[in-house]
Amino acid sequence: NAAEQEDTIMTWQDLIGLRVVDDEQGEQGVIDSVDESTANTLLFLDNGRVLPIHEDFIVAIDDTTLTTHYTFLIQ
Repeated sequence: NAAEQEDTIMTWQDLIGLRVVDDEQGEQGVIDSVDESTANTLLFLDNGRVLPIHEDFIVAIDDTTLTTHYTFLIQ
């Protein structure tokens, strides 16, 4: 369940290396780095995309994938 998944992730930095898949828009890229120094934490993906991240956007996390739900993604 989601609560157990959150317990296994200690920091946003632990997401580095995970694929980002949006539940409506599909594959977004792989997380290369995370910037927590701004008002919104940002995920930098291997394809140059930058996505803001917040726990409200997270649908699921497993060993290889961060599944998100963004209503504002543009392909």
